[in-house]
Amino acid sequence: MRISLAGMDRPIDVAKSGASVLEVENTTLYGRICRSLISGMGREAPEPYSLWDENGNEVRASNAFLPVSSPFDLPWDERTLQAGWYERMSLIFLEDDDVRAEVESLNARMNSRIAELGFQMKSEYSFAVEWDVVRQIKALGFGVQRSASESLLDNLIRFISWTVDAGCTKTILFVNLKTFLAKKDLTELYEQAFFLGSALLLLENKRDASCYEHEVKTRIDQHFIEC
Repeated sequence: MRISLAGMDRPIDVAKSGASVLEVENTTLYGRICRSLISGMGREAPEPYSLWDENGNEVRASNAFLPVSSPFDLPWDERTLQAGWYERMSLIFLEDDDVRAEVESLNARMNSRIAELGFQMKSEYSFAVEWDVVRQIKALGFGVQRSASESLLDNLIRFISWTVDAGCTKTILFVNLKTFLAKKDLTELYEQAFFLGSALLLLENKRDASCYEHEVKTRIDQHFIEC
C-alpha cells in the first residue's frame, strides 16, 4: 500500500508485513499527519491523503488502519476484531468433527444433569437458549491470556497475533512506539510481525539512525524534505 500526502513529492510505501516507519521531524506537521491518519478521513482530513494498493486501486481510508495511540491501551475491545475472532473460532469448531462431536456430547450430558435438578422443584423448567460454541466462549470468558505483569513487548506481540487470528487485514498504526522499546525489543517485534504477515506503520517524531531488518523508513525533516 502507498500513502499519498498532499504537498509531498512522493508516496510513502507501507510494507505488506513487518514495519514501515514515517519519521516527521517538524512537530506541527507531525501532529497533523497523526491526527489525519488516525481519523480515517482520507482527502477530508486536516492533512489530506489518499491510499493506493499495489495495483494502483484506491483504498478506502476508513478501512486502512487500526490506530493504536498508546501501546499501554491496546484496543482489545474493538468490535470488528472480536467479531472476527469469534467467527474464526466458530469455523475451526465446525471443521473439526471429532472435537465438535465430543463437545456437543458433553454439553448434552451437562444439560441433562442440570435438568434433573428441576425435577426437585414444583414448576416445569427447560433451557431457553440453544447452545453454541461462541455463546459458550463468551459465557466462560475464554480469550487471549493477558496479565499486568507481562512486558510491553509480550503484550504487543500477543495483540498483533490476536489481530491475525481475528482476520484483521488493516495496517496497525502506532504513534511514537519507539519511545517505549529498546532496540532488541523493536527487532523482535519486527520479526514477529513479519513472521505473522502483519503490517505495522510507526509514526515517529524523532530521527532514528539505526537500521533494522523488516523495516522500511521514510523521513521528512524540519524543512519538509523527504529522504
